[in-house]
Amino acid sequence: MADHRIPVLLGGEHNATEGAVRALFERHRDLRVLVLDAHLDLRDEYAGDSRSHACATRRCADVVGMDRIAVMGIRSTSSGELEVAQDAGMAFATADRVREGGLQQVLEELLGSLGEGPLYLSIDLDVLDP
Repeated sequence: MADHRIPVLLGGEHNATEGAVRALFERHRDLRVLVLDAHLDLRDEYAGDSRSHACATRRCADVVGMDRIAVMGIRSTSSGELEVAQDAGMAFATADRVREGGLQQVLEELLGSLGEGPLYLSIDLDVLDP
């Protein structure tokens, strides 16, 4: 990847995010990840598949660490995933929190929790509230 270029990756299943994050992390060891998603996607495996769409954020955390990931827009999650996020101190905001606190304020809080460094933005379209 050439210096001063901003890669854009579009399409595919959300589990494609891990490969992009892994490639960027090789070049930017201080990489942070902001995920816009209706789910935490922190399962270790789903239906016997550790690379399932339900594991996308977890696989990214395996690369950069939970403390460098924030998730915004959560509408549904399992108690196990919520516990993983809370125990790891991972920053996240539910869709309700965004509605109540305002997009700009919540986004600033999440970005502030990630600190300085290159940022990978992952957007799962299910974050769009129907």
